[in-house]
Amino acid sequence: MKKVGILTFHDEPNYGAFLQTYALSEAVKELGFEVEIIDLRIKDTFKYNFMSKLLGPIIRFFIFEKPRRKFLNRSKIYASSQELIDNPPNCDIFILGSDQVWNKDIIADLKYSFFFDFIKDNKTRFAYASSFGMNKWGFNNEETIIIKKLLNNFSSIGVRESTAINLLKENCGVEATLVLDPTLLISDYSKITGPTKQKPNSMVCFKFKKDKDFYPFLREFKNENNFVISVMAKTTPIKGLINIPLPSVKKWIKSIAQSEIVLTDSYHVLIFSIIHEKQFIVLPANVKNFNRLSELLSDLDLSNRIFYSYDEVLKSDRWKTRIDYSKVKKLLTKKVDNSLSFLKEELSKN
Repeated sequence: MKKVGILTFHDEPNYGAFLQTYALSEAVKELGFEVEIIDLRIKDTFKYNFMSKLLGPIIRFFIFEKPRRKFLNRSKIYASSQELIDNPPNCDIFILGSDQVWNKDIIADLKYSFFFDFIKDNKTRFAYASSFGMNKWGFNNEETIIIKKLLNNFSSIGVRESTAINLLKENCGVEATLVLDPTLLISDYSKITGPTKQKPNSMVCFKFKKDKDFYPFLREFKNENNFVISVMAKTTPIKGLINIPLPSVKKWIKSIAQSEIVLTDSYHVLIFSIIHEKQFIVLPANVKNFNRLSELLSDLDLSNRIFYSYDEVLKSDRWKTRIDYSKVKKLLTKKVDNSLSFLKEELSKN
């Protein structure tokens, strides 16, 4: 059995990072390949407060490391690009992505590793749902010359957003194909969650950006609509609302699956809302950097689920219109089939 090495952001303390890695791994295994996640560690430059520093290692282990150990087959740990070059993984095929693997602010001094500079032979390498995470090219002229040369060794390039197609064409002269985030390639996450059952009149919220008006808005929304509202990843009690303080990956998915309606600014919460056919409200965290959510919603004819203010949600009945998932699934199935065809074709080139 041929071995596929996947290089992506799997080790971040982030639900989406784990789930996109898990989903791509499962999709590749279902196509008949052995999978190894290349365990390249990215330096954490985020500035944590005292409580975060205290709880960080505990959160990382119990929420994220336990499912990684259970569901991901990882290589030895690589702490630098040089370690990868000196002792590259022994794989037959290499996949880059998904996630923001070409976001220079994240990959920093590891940047060329995420263009497979450590592969010194003619083994098949391609990108699947790779992303820049922004609408502009972040590399200087010298870096661009090196990146262009490395990209020419790829058999194909699959990207997650249409903006990435334009960036690659304009800056490197290479063609790319639009594919789905890998979490949409599989529809059954019961290996992680077990059985789920919807709770009536329930709403779950997962929002990265919460200003001072967010919780008053939720309480007003609850009073007007008689929902039982839960908030994921909030560590302190909130009057009138239910806390889910540090949800495991299992609890995170189940909270979405069991709810009647979801409110979020998260890309992967949106995806799992669609997978589980939930009603949902999208409140963008940053309108200027919203393309991955807006593109997905537009492609599935769901742009009417976007709201740009709390008042817009409270004063509009638009969110009450039920999503016709029979139409959504027709649109989505075609995209899933095209993305899986891309994956199968690239894996068969070795």
